[in-house]
Amino acid sequence: MLLGSAIKITDTMTVDDSGSVDSASIIITDPDGTVVVASTAMTDDGSNVFSYKYASVAGGDTGYHTANIKALSGANVGLGRIAFRLEA
Repeated sequence: MLLGSAIKITDTMTVDDSGSVDSASIIITDPDGTVVVASTAMTDDGSNVFSYKYASVAGGDTGYHTANIKALSGANVGLGRIAFRLEA
């Protein structure tokens, strides 16, 4: 993935035995651990699939970025992590 382009981060989630997820949020950090996207709601694409379109900055940091995802189902919480690499 090139700096200055967009990536769609998608995750299929389950939190508990009910099989339904009420909402999900995402935090993205750069290779240095700096938060580049603060806790932001993800789009509910249906069937427990949530997505977020991240537009990277052309002059941003290269390397592996981390998307930390939190899913909520009532009082239950599920956590996930996705890594992606940005290059110049």
